[in-house]
Amino acid sequence: MTTETLQLLEEMNNKLSNLSGLIEDDLFSIQQAILITSEAIAQLKALFTNSKFESVAAEIRFFKKLKPQFDGRLIFYLMQLRMHTRSASDRTAIYAKELDRAELFYQKHYSFWQYFKMGLSDLDEYYFIRKNTDEPIFLDEHQIHYDSQTNAPMSGIVARFYAYDFLKKHSTKLTEAHFSGSSNKQDKSLSLSWTSAKSELIELIYALHEYRAFNNGQPDIKKIAEYFSAIFNIRFSNIYKTYEDIRLRKKNNTPFLDALKAGLERRIDRDNENAM
Repeated sequence: MTTETLQLLEEMNNKLSNLSGLIEDDLFSIQQAILITSEAIAQLKALFTNSKFESVAAEIRFFKKLKPQFDGRLIFYLMQLRMHTRSASDRTAIYAKELDRAELFYQKHYSFWQYFKMGLSDLDEYYFIRKNTDEPIFLDEHQIHYDSQTNAPMSGIVARFYAYDFLKKHSTKLTEAHFSGSSNKQDKSLSLSWTSAKSELIELIYALHEYRAFNNGQPDIKKIAEYFSAIFNIRFSNIYKTYEDIRLRKKNNTPFLDALKAGLERRIDRDNENAM
């Protein structure tokens, strides 16, 4: 069934790629995207309800890696439709507010976000295997119609991770288009946008400030944050409040820095093995 799912995903993405108006938030294109993704999700549901997974690993991959891409696309286009109805001259401001909502979602599910982002798998059978129960599982306000037969416990959360990732990438394109008149081709080719959680960047900023990594420790937190905001196309609402949330975390105050260290160590070990 994995092969059929991948084919369906490719067909959906090919149809969406032909909707050039999505980049400009064209209403008709957004509506067409919703129809395309809804049809693909209906086909996907028919596919896996009439078939059996060949193994537990196949079911985990389906609900962890595959189905959330379909659902995430639909969530994103529904967000686009909702934002399209708002009257505002600056679309980037609308997207900035939506990205703030995304940041709150990442904060709410931060432990699971780290689990998913780091590619961990020890809890996969708990998170991504459907539960045989008649009792509804309500994870948050976005899943009040949760169906245990067609969703694993955390597949809906992963779908929203995908949706917000699409939102970040689209917002970056809007920002680049907004400044295209004053930026040359070389500048745009060198531009980078922060697409991870804002709290993770703030965690990094405070670490660099404490380490006195810039100008022998002379710049303050606000100055460093403003610099990162400018070069990474990201807006901070209240870095001091976010830092307080980081400081008061009960389990681990520095999950992002720990993940960076673990990721680099994996890379070094892998490269060392390849060099042998």
